[in-house]
Amino acid sequence: MNAPSPRQQQRIVGVIWITYALFYLGRVNFSVVLPALAIALDASRAEVGALGTVFFWVYGICHFISGEIGSHLSPFRMVCAGLLIIALFNIAFAFQTSLLVMLVLWGINGIGQSAGWAPMFRILAERLDRSQIKVISTLMPFSYVIGTAITWTLVGAVASRTAVIWRSSARMRESFKPCGVALGAPALTRPKRRHRA
Repeated sequence: MNAPSPRQQQRIVGVIWITYALFYLGRVNFSVVLPALAIALDASRAEVGALGTVFFWVYGICHFISGEIGSHLSPFRMVCAGLLIIALFNIAFAFQTSLLVMLVLWGINGIGQSAGWAPMFRILAERLDRSQIKVISTLMPFSYVIGTAITWTLVGAVASRTAVIWRSSARMRESFKPCGVALGAPALTRPKRRHRA
């Protein structure tokens, strides 16, 4: 199989960068509306703060699992499955009134989030040269910085203009997820770079 052309490689990197930024739309969104969520649920900030604790424990543990699974399955499918899980469970989260159910859903969101980083770098490693990987590794962190900034801006803007703050924010941000999957499909199925012996 021939190596991807320079243009295809640029497209692959661009899609990976945008896709990982999209992951952050489903990760840091609720922190903006945490005070409003506590009021809506008649719960303390410590109680709703447990959402973040559950998320990061599940996310951290599942990173080990998804890293191992990702070495055997298609990384493209793993990334798409992760985005789908994030979208579905963020939408389901927006309709809940029980903190216990929200904890479960946000934990499952952590599973979806764990399917991003390792599979994406596998895609890059299989399609780019090592010298290119070093350069890309310095650019990738900017994707989650930009993703976080965009999320806080969008969710904050919606939160300031609606009565049903956290639910409207969740529904709005999920409208972007199918776009990411559709955008990523053509570029990520490009031929792999042939490894030299």
